[in-house]
Amino acid sequence: MKTKAHEYTPHNHYNCIDAYKNPEHPEDWDVCPNCGLRPKIWIFDNGCLTACGCWYSVYRYFSIRAESIMSFVKRHNGSTLGYDKDKLRKNWNRWCRTLLFWKRISYYINGILSKDWLI
Repeated sequence: MKTKAHEYTPHNHYNCIDAYKNPEHPEDWDVCPNCGLRPKIWIFDNGCLTACGCWYSVYRYFSIRAESIMSFVKRHNGSTLGYDKDKLRKNWNRWCRTLLFWKRISYYINGILSKDWLI
């Protein structure tokens, strides 16, 4: 089932390059509302990316991103002071919760859920 949130088909397994790893504390990451998987993450000097079960191929997949450490350092004259190393998790969880909220609204409008489920 595709959603309006993104065009990628949800699967119950990952299909990403080996650079993606499980996060240190996976329980702190929300489950993707589309595929039901917690993301794998890839954090490197020039990027912070997620991958879940929403994909077409190993190189074409849905991803949430956060500013890289090098981009932050460049914008702050060589300083890492204030860099939020947890920003990728925060972005992921915000996206999951927003999508879940809008799915519930849609289900309510279409008569699938009662008003009690909206909260």
